[in-house]
Amino acid sequence: MEKLNDELDKKINFFMANINEEMNTLIETAFNKFILDLQAKKQSLLNAFNLKIRKLVTESFEFGHKNNEILTKISSNKVLLDIGGYNFSTSLSTLTKFQNAKIALIFKDVDFQKGKEERFFIDRNGKYFEYVLDGLRNNQIILPNDEFLKTNVLEELKFYGLNGLIPFSNEDFHQMNLN
Repeated sequence: MEKLNDELDKKINFFMANINEEMNTLIETAFNKFILDLQAKKQSLLNAFNLKIRKLVTESFEFGHKNNEILTKISSNKVLLDIGGYNFSTSLSTLTKFQNAKIALIFKDVDFQKGKEERFFIDRNGKYFEYVLDGLRNNQIILPNDEFLKTNVLEELKFYGLNGLIPFSNEDFHQMNLN
C-alpha cells in the first residue's frame, strides 16, 4: 500500500508539475500578449499625439507668421495727413493705438500697401491736431495754458473719440462727484 501511495504521489506530483508548467506557459503567453497590445496602444497614442503636436506647431507658426505680417504692415505704413491744410506724418499704428476711438475706426478698413505712404485729408482745424497726435504718441495729452486753445484741443480730442486722453483736474473731479 505504501508503494501504491508513493506511486500515486509521484503521479500527482508529475501531473501538478505539468499543470503548473502549462499554467505558467499560458500566463506568460497571456502576459506577453498583453504587453505587446499595451505597447501597440502606447505607440498608437504617441503617433496620434505627435500628429496633433505637429499640427499645433504648424498652426502656431502660420498664426505667428500672419500676425507678424499684420504687425509689420501696420507699423511700416507711413500715413500722411492733411488736417485742414496742416500736414502731419505718422504711422498707422499710432493712429490705431486706441482701437475703439473714432480716429482708429477711420483707418480700420483702409487697404494699405506694405511700405507705401498713404495720404488722407480730414476736414478739421489742423492747428489743434498736433496736440491730438502728441497725445496718441505719448499716451497722454499735455494741454496748452491758453484757455481758448485748451477748449479747442479738448473738442478735437472728443471729435476723434479720445476722451480717455482728456485729463481731469481736481476741480473737474470734484464737480463730477457733486453731480
